[in-house]
Amino acid sequence: MMYPHRDRSPLYPIELPFSYAVSAPERISGEGRTLAIGSRSLRVGCDRPLGAHVKIQLTVPWPTALPDGTRLSLWILGETTRSGSCENLVQVIKHEFKTRRPVQPARALGGRGSRIGA
Repeated sequence: MMYPHRDRSPLYPIELPFSYAVSAPERISGEGRTLAIGSRSLRVGCDRPLGAHVKIQLTVPWPTALPDGTRLSLWILGETTRSGSCENLVQVIKHEFKTRRPVQPARALGGRGSRIGA
């Protein structure tokens, strides 16, 4: 099901977690979920109301990896155009995919160079 809105580009119901930051009037960061994504806008649910006409930076961990296993994040710079209690419509200004750093395995205790028990 698609959700049409003011700019006539379709929104597709895709739910993904994201983190966000806004800087006006004060710096706020938090988490939320996408509710619908389109090429020019997205509908999101946040942990607090953001207000209209607020610049927002969203980072969405992308659910699929590249063929070599590299994980991606979708970075979106946008502006809220409509805001409800905890639901916002965001107009996309710029977006890009960035690679995510791989998770570093924890170093084992007692490995080479360890002085445990010495």
